[in-house]
Amino acid sequence: MDRIRGASRYISWELCAALLVMLLVLLPVLRTALINDDQFNTNFRGLLHYQDRSIWQFFWEQNKGWMEVNGRWFPVGIGLGGTLFWFVHDFLAYKLLLIGSGLAAMVATFWLLRVLRVSRPVAALVVVVTAAATQYRYYYDPHFSFNALTQVVMIQVALALGWYQIWLTSGKRRWLVLSLTMAFISASTYEAVYLFAPLYMVLAIRERPLWWPVVRASIGPVVLMLAMLVLSSYLRENALTGDAGPYAPSYDIREFIYTFGDQFSAAIPLTHLYFDPSRIYTTFSVWELGWGDLAVGVVAGVVSIALVLRARWEGWSPLQTGALGLMLWGDRGGGLLAVAALSGRTRRRSGECHGLLRGDRLRDGGRVRGGPRAARARHRACRRSPSLAGSGGRGDPSRRPRDAPAQRERCRGQRAAAAA
Repeated sequence: MDRIRGASRYISWELCAALLVMLLVLLPVLRTALINDDQFNTNFRGLLHYQDRSIWQFFWEQNKGWMEVNGRWFPVGIGLGGTLFWFVHDFLAYKLLLIGSGLAAMVATFWLLRVLRVSRPVAALVVVVTAAATQYRYYYDPHFSFNALTQVVMIQVALALGWYQIWLTSGKRRWLVLSLTMAFISASTYEAVYLFAPLYMVLAIRERPLWWPVVRASIGPVVLMLAMLVLSSYLRENALTGDAGPYAPSYDIREFIYTFGDQFSAAIPLTHLYFDPSRIYTTFSVWELGWGDLAVGVVAGVVSIALVLRARWEGWSPLQTGALGLMLWGDRGGGLLAVAALSGRTRRRSGECHGLLRGDRLRDGGRVRGGPRAARARHRACRRSPSLAGSGGRGDPSRRPRDAPAQRERCRGQRAAAAA
């Protein structure tokens, strides 16, 4: 009975109501097809049988290839996709698993907030606001593709931070060990987790105002994340692809600023209505909403009002809660600021965003084609696809990288010949 009462501290009607809203928002995932890498990964088990390779050989070769060729360290992320498609073969089961992972990420977020002594109505309201801010993007989107990578990362981050907070309040060392272990696992799943190190310092400062106790409390996770960042930087600097590799570090400040701004703004709710190069929402209006859309909005509104009326800002002010939510923000995928910052440092993202921003103009006898209007269209296309959604791809690390400058020159030559 005591265990049941203890569990009721984290599970309540507020959480159930918030998860209902999240479920209604995620139901359109069932109507999506296999997107991007999922089309290849769904044949994972059959491909290994055809090549007469074991799953352990695949993991070893993939991890080695990504490290040596592209300089990326994410063995857990590689294993996640392979393991998932090794056991799950049914299309509907896979889509239901994606929905379940999204709900699990919200439960983990709710649990983290409760551990941080945020009241149940406020913690549930965070889940409802996250659901209302969800937006689906054409092609690249973690909600219906990429083997639930970002949802799993959010669960890992919530567990690591929650166990760290329990250690700060209880002093029991086993919680610190669990937190550091989960932090290492999450950093080995997706590199954006490196920049979550300041969150540990925020929690330490809140529990231990004096500077030396804060340093002692946060030195473990901060040093761990810095070590992972150094390892990743070393691997990328010494990758076989060199400076032309898609994941090679970029030190161009201008490109970093452009890419960071593009990635950050693209994840702001409702920006997909503006950054819409495919003209999906050209004729969109409120009057075109269906009854199902209105029903979801009504349910979300009623639940939000009920939670606001019951909200108690115990221990955390509205400003502190909002700041914490901003740092964790990222469509349940691991942090918007972290992803945008790391994306700005890679040549692949800066090339996609900053290169397209400048326009790919063709000069033929003094004439300039595809000028500013085309450049803006391509720029908007880039801004619609933040890296959080697109960085879960796998592919074959042994493929030679595309030489972007040479490719552009060949395209220009072909267009000039065709125009002549």
